[in-house]
Parts: sequence; C-alpha cells; structure tokens
Amino acid sequence: MPRALPSALSVRSELRKGSWVAGAKRPRPNYLGQGMPTFRMFNSVMGQLPVQRQRYFTVRYAGQNGRIERRDVKAATEADAVAQLNVNRTSVRSVTRNYYQELNALLPDAAPPLSTQARILAVFTAQVEAGSNPSATFDQLLQSYPEFAHRATDVAKTPRVSEKLAALNFDPQLLLLAEVGEETGLIAQALGDATEKMIARQQLLSELKWQLAPSAGLTFVGVATLLALPPFMVDPIDEIVSVKEIRFASNFATDILMAIGRIYSMPSAWILTAALLAGAVVLRRQLWPYLNRLPMLSSIEAFFQISAAYRFITAFAPLFERGVGQSRILALLKRYARKKELTAYSQMEDHLAVGGSLATAFESDYWHPILRDSMRGFDPMTKESKLILLSRVQPLMAHTVKSQGNLVASTLSALGTSLSVGITLLVFFGMTLPMTTVTVGIGGG
Repeated sequence: MPRALPSALSVRSELRKGSWVAGAKRPRPNYLGQGMPTFRMFNSVMGQLPVQRQRYFTVRYAGQNGRIERRDVKAATEADAVAQLNVNRTSVRSVTRNYYQELNALLPDAAPPLSTQARILAVFTAQVEAGSNPSATFDQLLQSYPEFAHRATDVAKTPRVSEKLAALNFDPQLLLLAEVGEETGLIAQALGDATEKMIARQQLLSELKWQLAPSAGLTFVGVATLLALPPFMVDPIDEIVSVKEIRFASNFATDILMAIGRIYSMPSAWILTAALLAGAVVLRRQLWPYLNRLPMLSSIEAFFQISAAYRFITAFAPLFERGVGQSRILALLKRYARKKELTAYSQMEDHLAVGGSLATAFESDYWHPILRDSMRGFDPMTKESKLILLSRVQPLMAHTVKSQGNLVASTLSALGTSLSVGITLLVFFGMTLPMTTVTVGIGGG
C-alpha cells in the first residue's frame, strides 16, 4: 500500500506556519507542488509513478557560517528529506520538489569519465589506508561531487563498496577488484594499484580519441561530398547543354559526374542505398570476416584484436596478482563482457574445464598474436615469473594499441582525403574546366 498523502500535506502546512522556518513567516512557495495550471497534469502524473516511491527534494538551509546552502535529497516526504540532512529544523528555509532530478532518474546513467573515477578512488584509497571505514568514507566522499547528487541516497543504502561502484556505473575492472578486495580485506590496496593504471589507460584512450576523431571526420566529409555534390551538378550542366548556341566541351569526367548525379537523383537509388546499408548492419558479423581481408580494413581488424587483448591483460593481471584463480578470473570477466568477448571467454572457460592450459586457450583468431605468443609456456612458470611476464607485456600492448590506432587514423585519413580529392578533381575536370572553354555561336545551328 502506498503511503497516504496527509503526512506530506501536514508537513507542508507546518512549513507554511513557520515552525520549521527561521526568519520568515512563509517560505518561498513551491509552485509546482501547489498545482499551478501549467504543471497540474504533470504534477499528478509524477506523483502517481509506481516506480518513484522515493521523490527528490531541494532543501535550502542556513549553514554554520550563516550562508544559505542547497542540497538535493531523495526521500519519501519533505520531512524525511529534512531529517536526512541532520540539520537543525529551524535553519531550513524551504523544501521544494525537484522534478528535474526525478525525470533524470528515469533515464539510464552514463558511466562517469575515467578521470573522475580515478580522482575519487585516489582520495578513497588514501583515506581507507589511514584507517577510515570504506563504506562510510565512500558515501562521504561522494557528497563532494554534484554530478552524483541524485544517486547519493541510493548508493548510501548499499553496504559494500563494490555495489556502490556498480550503482554508479564505474569501470567493470574496478568492480572486479573491489569484490576481490572486499573478500581479502585489502580493498584499498587493490583499488589503489588500479588507480595508477587507470590514469595511464585514460591517457592512452585520450590520445587515441584525438588521433581518430579528425580522421573519422575527414572520412565523413569525403563520403558526404561524394553523395551530395554530384546531384547538384546535373541541372546546371543540362541547362548549358540544352542551349544550342552554347558549345560545351564535355569529357569523360563530365560523363562520370552526370552518371553519378542521375543515379542519385532517382528515388529508387536512395531506397536501394538504404536497403544496402540496412543489410550491411544486419549481416555485419557474417560479412566482416571477408571484408577485413581488404588492405584498408585489415588495419581496423588488427586494432580490434589488440584492443581486446589489452583489455584482457589489464583486467587479468591485477586479479591474478591478488591470488584469484584463472578459472574464477574468466568467470568474473564474463560478467561484464559483451558479444565477441563473451564468446571468447566462454570458449576459454570450457577449454580449462576439460583440462586444457591457459596458453592453449588463446589459440583463437580472436586474440592478437602478441597475446598468443606471450602466454605460451605461461602455466609451468612460478607465480613470480608470471607476474614479471604480465608486467612486461602490458606496456608492450599499450604501445601496440597506440601504433595500431595511428595506422587506423592514417587509413581513415587516406580514405577521406581520396574521396574528397577525387570528387574535387571530378568537378574540376568535368565542369569547371569545360566552363572555361565554353563558346557561344551566333544564330544557332
């Protein structure tokens, strides 16, 4: 049974009387809550949402220094919102419903930037290592970040730090390390080591982003130019050619330009193009094994391979260092894997279940040769030797990821440049150059 409304109404009446409000006979009215005509229907709908048992309120109160402070709180009633702040009720200036936060809560939360995750964990691990309680420390630290204000109440209800990280959509690798750290009682050490590596990975991803973004943009411009420009050339050239007095010396480039333009001018051409694109998206998994053999696309396939290998090694190494068994590591990685990675981990797990070695589990085309070669002979090694191997492989893979990203960027740049230059030359030789040699006859022929 939902909570009856009189309690909320009585709280509001108390606020209006001024029993909770110091220095004012009546707080600033909450127009949304009082049913202003513009929001009346919206207010009734938001109040009846079955999944929104908890509501969001904005509480304005006088702080210790006398300045008015503002906090967003998730609670069932206005009274609960004030109670959660642990402030003197006489210092409360107003309590208003925050409909924006309620709407925002209905949307899926995006993962916070890796830089933000690393910054939070750097402070968290330092305080926990100094003797602070992990759960309480994380909740208190989260209050310093306004972007997490609408989730702070829910996060505080979960006792485990790994659950808090999951609620905030932190990186899956951090969730795995947090779980292992909670089991061993060394969560600060487990997450502290990961913070430094996360910063390095963030730098690598940022560099790749700035390398690939301009190249992808250039490719888009080239494709857009090829699709959009020829149709606009057809009508002007037709008008010139249709005048008998004008002698327009067309050439092979003009014929190509006109052919492309006429094809794109046909409605059926766009329907066919849309159908081909839709078919390519639906059948991408079946087509990619054949397309990735092409010279320009093979570099993209190699980039995918080394990226998957880098993700595996950066997740496997810290878990293995903490004493987690190989089979359990694969089971943990499967929980956050998707599509091809999930299939690859499942195959490796099955391989280990029948007595296979970890080294032979990488004998698949999905994994990059660097990872396959590095893991050969892994099983007979001592744990110290394995950790040394993993520590040396990670920077090698990071360098390969960066190099392969540069190659992909070069490939996209070459493709975009070729398309842009190609269509530009086609327009120049097919229309601009003939226009300079146009002659006008007298009297027609």
